[in-house]
Amino acid sequence: MRRLYNYLTNNRGVALMMVLWVMVFLTVIVTEFAFSMRTELKIMRNFKEEVQSYYLARAGIALALAEILSPEIQGDYAADDKLVFKLKGEATGYLAEGEAAPTLSPQRDNIPLGAGTVSYRIMDEDGKINLNSLRAGTEAQRQILYNLLSKAAGLQVGTARDIIVDSILDWMDKDDLHRMNGAEDDYYQGLDPGYDCKDGPFDTVDELLLVQGITKKILYGTEIENAESGAEEVAAEDKDKETYPGIARFLTVWGRSNTNNYSADPVTLEIKYGDEKAAEIKQNIASNLENPNFVPPKSSCFSIISTGKLADGSASRSIFAVVKLKKKNKVTNIEYQCWNDNLVKYKFTANHQ
Repeated sequence: MRRLYNYLTNNRGVALMMVLWVMVFLTVIVTEFAFSMRTELKIMRNFKEEVQSYYLARAGIALALAEILSPEIQGDYAADDKLVFKLKGEATGYLAEGEAAPTLSPQRDNIPLGAGTVSYRIMDEDGKINLNSLRAGTEAQRQILYNLLSKAAGLQVGTARDIIVDSILDWMDKDDLHRMNGAEDDYYQGLDPGYDCKDGPFDTVDELLLVQGITKKILYGTEIENAESGAEEVAAEDKDKETYPGIARFLTVWGRSNTNNYSADPVTLEIKYGDEKAAEIKQNIASNLENPNFVPPKSSCFSIISTGKLADGSASRSIFAVVKLKKKNKVTNIEYQCWNDNLVKYKFTANHQ
C-alpha cells in the first residue's frame, strides 16, 4: 500500500508537466489558427478591394466610350464643356489671343461612383503620327523621323540621330540588309540577352525600346526618365537644361496612316510637315473653323486610360484600352485594338498644349 502511495506521489510532477505541455500545444494551435484566419481575412479584403477598383476602372472605360460616341462630338457643335473635341473655340487648338488653353486630350478626375472614384483620359490616336506608315523609308518619311527626334528628343544632325532613324526603318523592313547606320540580326543577336530584328511593323510604341539607339529618355522624355531612375542629381542638373517630351506621345501604331490634322496638336503638325508648311496648315484650319457650316474630319481611333480608386485610397486599378469606331449600316461599332487591364504606370502624359 505504501509502495502504491509512493508511486502516485512521485508521478504527480510528470502529470503536471504533461498538462502544461498539452496547454502549450493547444495555445500554439489556437494562435496559429487565429493568425491564419486574420491573414485569410486580409487576403479576402484585399481581393474584394482589388475587384471593386477594377470594376470602377471598367466603368471609367464605359464613361469614356459614352463621351466618345456622343453625337455632339461626331457631328454638330458641342456646347457642354465636358465633351471631347468641341468643334469651335478652345477645343480647336488654334486659339485667338486671350482664349483659354485647348483640351484636346480631356482628363476627367475623381468622378464619384459607388464605393470610390473614377478618373480617365481620352487621347485621339488619329491625331498622332502612325509609326508603321513610315515603313517605306522614303526621303519624306525619313524627314518626319528627323523632325521627331529633333523636336521631341533634342537630337540634332549627327550620327546618333542617323543611327536611330536607320535602325527604326531596318526594324520594320522585311529584308535582313541593314542601312548605313542601321542594325539587323547580327547586331541584336550580339546583345545580352540577344534577340532577332523583327522585320515587321511595330505592335506598340513601347517596342521602340528594342531598337538600337532608343533609350527611355528619348522615348518618354527627360522628366520621366529621371523620375523612373530616381536620379535626383541628374534631375537637378537638368533643371537648367532644355527638357524634351519624348517621341512616344506623338506616335501611334493604331491610328490612321494619314494624320487627322484637325485633332493633332501644333507640334505634331510641325514634326510631320516642317515648320513652314505646318504654319500654313494651322492658318487654313483656323480659317475653316471660322465657317459655321464647316465640319472637321472625324477621328475614329482613341486610346483611354481609366483608373478606379476606392474612397479611402486603399486600392486602385488602371486599365489602358484602344478603341476604333467603325460604321456599318448607320450603326457605329466599337472594335478594341488593345486592352491592358493591369496597367502599372503610364509612361507619358499626352497634354496637347
